[in-house]
Amino acid sequence: MRQFHIDSGQVGGIMQVIIQSNFIFTVLNSIAVWILVYDKYLSGHVPIYIGVLIGVICVPSWWFFYYSVLYPSLVQYTNRQSWKHNNPIKKEFDDVNRRLDKIEKLVEEKL
Repeated sequence: MRQFHIDSGQVGGIMQVIIQSNFIFTVLNSIAVWILVYDKYLSGHVPIYIGVLIGVICVPSWWFFYYSVLYPSLVQYTNRQSWKHNNPIKKEFDDVNRRLDKIEKLVEEKL
């Protein structure tokens, strides 16, 4: 799929700052969702202290699963995308490889 390069990274930088600062809201959202689930479905059947205990176990378990299973996949995908699509480091590697090929040819000719 074709990607479009609209600027030199300013939009991506702004998005990255917004995304990285959202972790505070993610924690609050996780707690709020658990409170809603408890209030709607469990409050009639489970005492509050057990509901809090379940929340204290489930929410960090989800965070651990996300960090240990999903996050590495996201990083791998991001690395693959950045390597494929107009990566300046890849261009430098290609340039270095071309120069090394020329050096190897010169060395072979001299030997």
